[in-house]
Order: sequence, then structure tokens, then C-alpha cells
Amino acid sequence: MAGTTLPLAKIAELSGFGDPYNFSRAFRRETGNTPRQHRQQNSGTNAL
Repeated sequence: MAGTTLPLAKIAELSGFGDPYNFSRAFRRETGNTPRQHRQQNSGTNAL
């Protein structure tokens, strides 16, 4: 998800969720972060 600029609503749709709210709740339950937090923490370069 961090490697795409697709809106979260589109990612939710492509993932089979009926709406972005349910996607965000499930994502947070599984990862401990919201999709937005995940994007912010994982954007940029990972090379050291």
C-alpha cells in the first residue's frame, strides 16, 4: 500500500471491502495502525 498513490477508497474497493471505513477498521485491527499511518511510516526510500 505504501508503494501506490491510489486513494484508500480505491484500495478498499479492490480489497473487497464495501467501504473505506470497514477497510480502515480491519486494517487497524490487524496492524495496529490506520492505513494513513502505514503510508506515512512506510513512504520514502528503504535503502540504507
